[in-house]
Parts: sequence; structure tokens; C-alpha cells
Amino acid sequence: MRRTVGIALAILGTLFLLGAVLWWAFAVSALVKIPKDIDNTVYYEGEYTSYVDPVTYEFLAAGGEMTFPMQVRLNLLSEDDQYDADTAIISGSLETEVGGMKMKPAPFALALDRGDKMNQSDARAYVLDPDIVVDRSGSLSYSFPFGTSRDGDYSVWKEEIAQAVIMEFIGEEKKGDLALYNFRGVCEDREVVMDYVEFQGLPTTLSFNELAANLKGTGFDLPNFLALARPRLSPADQQAMDQIISQETPLIYLWSSSAEYSVEPVTGIIVDSYKDVEKASVKPDLTPLADLAAVLMKYSADPVLGPELQKWASMATAFEDYEGQKLVEYEYAQTPESSGESIEDAKKGKAAIGLAKTAIPVGLLVLGAVLLGASIFLLARGS
Repeated sequence: MRRTVGIALAILGTLFLLGAVLWWAFAVSALVKIPKDIDNTVYYEGEYTSYVDPVTYEFLAAGGEMTFPMQVRLNLLSEDDQYDADTAIISGSLETEVGGMKMKPAPFALALDRGDKMNQSDARAYVLDPDIVVDRSGSLSYSFPFGTSRDGDYSVWKEEIAQAVIMEFIGEEKKGDLALYNFRGVCEDREVVMDYVEFQGLPTTLSFNELAANLKGTGFDLPNFLALARPRLSPADQQAMDQIISQETPLIYLWSSSAEYSVEPVTGIIVDSYKDVEKASVKPDLTPLADLAAVLMKYSADPVLGPELQKWASMATAFEDYEGQKLVEYEYAQTPESSGESIEDAKKGKAAIGLAKTAIPVGLLVLGAVLLGASIFLLARGS
């Protein structure tokens, strides 16, 4: 009887041990992944400062900038019917209200690897409009990976510049009974993509006269200089100059930001976006000036134009360092209520992951070991 029971226990114990190994090998990866039924809204509040007239886009005088209260709402919704075993499709929108006025919502869709949460190259991933497909592959969006490490730097996608920003670990803190990792990401004067500029309804070019008005800040009067130069140019160079100044000058929009997040490392959930500063500025493309300089510099030996061209060279050097004129600057943070909801979600997710990755396989392992121990005891007694 002891021998029969001992053999049965040995078989059961072996099966439980094998079950623990198989669970670690297959069940954990199948269970710890981006879930379906996502329907989250995150709320932020802050201040929005405009350095231009919101109707005419004319720059306001120094000290005349306008500041308004700002509310932002991030909506995330899983498209469950488009999921498969490996890829999650998440649609969303950013809704912004400035001074009580609702701005145009910015829709988007993400294609994410369900295991590591990384963006995937997918025709269903878009920004601002379903026809504007964007490849965010190799970066994260709105969440860090499962098992976020304090030793890792993470690339998080930024829509305005269509690039990833590196988020670096800056410290650890506790909120309630959760240990959190804090990360900071900074970008400086990255060029804004044209799709975003056009979506916001911003002007994309300047006339040459408007460009000349911008240059007055450098101390160089371009219209007077061209009037002085015209009679001294050859007919061909006059024609080349007229062609250049008749063209529109492209505008370059620049974006800077500094964002800080608190992340629950087991789930990768951003439980608090406690500081986010965003700035936009604009400056003209200097290519037309370079083209014009190529026409005029051949007259540097001219006794009248020579000294003026030296001023031109000084102006060009000064304008190369021109950082642009501020358009807007805003700072916001996740509301305490919204952060509290994110913390509760992180607690539930952490418990579920702990059950899948630790409690169940360790339980199978312990039970298998106990059964094998009992089997060995009975078989030894029987002999």
C-alpha cells in the first residue's frame, strides 16, 4: 500500500513541478500583457501663456503676453476587435481647454506590442487624422514597460516633433504603499512636424517684406540695402534678386519640453505626471537670405556695396544664433484625483501580475516538492 501511494505521490509531485516550469515558460507571457477593455481618462490642469494674438497671430509687445487657466484630458480606449495575440490597438485623443475655450481635439491611434508595450510599425497607427500614418516603432507611449528598471533609459514618443525623447531615472519615492520610480525627459528646440503646424492652423510662410521686418531686430535695414544695390547689379543679377525676394520664406517651428513622471515599476503605469513644461517658438528659414547673399557677395569690392555687405555678413552671423520668437508656453500636471485613480489601477495590476508571475508558479513548485518528499518517505519506509 505504501509503495502504491508513494508512486502516485511521485507522479503527482512531478506533474506539479512540471506545471510550475511550464507556467513560467508559457503562462506568464500569455497573461502579463496589455489587456483588453481599456477605457481610461487622465486629467491635467495648469497655465497657458500666449505671446501672440490668438486671432491675428501678431506678436504681443514685451510684457503683454496673455495667461489663461488650462485643462487637458487624455482619453485612451482599446479597440478590442482589432487586437490579436501580439498587438493591441489603442485609440485616443487629447482634449484641451484654454481660458474656457475648447481647442480642436487631437486624435491618434497606437499599435503596441502587448508584451513589452513598444510601439509597432502598423498602418492603423496614426496622428491627428487616420490618413496621417506614423511609425512610432522602437518607442513607448503613455506607459512604461512591465518590469520598468531604474537602470534603464526609455524612449517615449512625442507627437509634435515626431521623435522619441529619452526619459532618464531621477529618483525613487513612495506614495502610500507603492514604491515609484521618477523619470525626466527633456528636448530642446526640436523642429515641429508640418502636419502638426497645419493642424493647429499656424502660418507656414512669410513674405520677403515680413522677413525684412524680422531682420530689423538685428540692426540691418534690408529694403534700403536692396534699393541701394539694385542699380549697381547686372541685369542678370537684378533678375535673380527679384526672383528670390518674390518667393515666400518658410517658417520653422521649434518645440522644447521638460516632463517628469512617477512610474509604478511592476506594471509600468504612469501614476503621476507631476510636471510638464512645453514651449513653442518660430523663426524664418534663412535659405532665401543665403541665396541672396550668393548673388550679392560678388560685389564685395564695390566701394558703395562693400561696406554694406560687411554689415550683411555681421547680420547673417547674428541671425544664425537667433533662437526664434516665443509663441506659447504652458505648464500642467496631473490632478490629484486623477493620480489617485492611476495609483489604484497600478495596485490592482501589480497584484494580478504578482499572482501570475509568483504566487501560482511558486505554489505549484512547493506543492510538487512536498508531494515528492512524501513519496520518497513512503517508498523508503516500504523498503
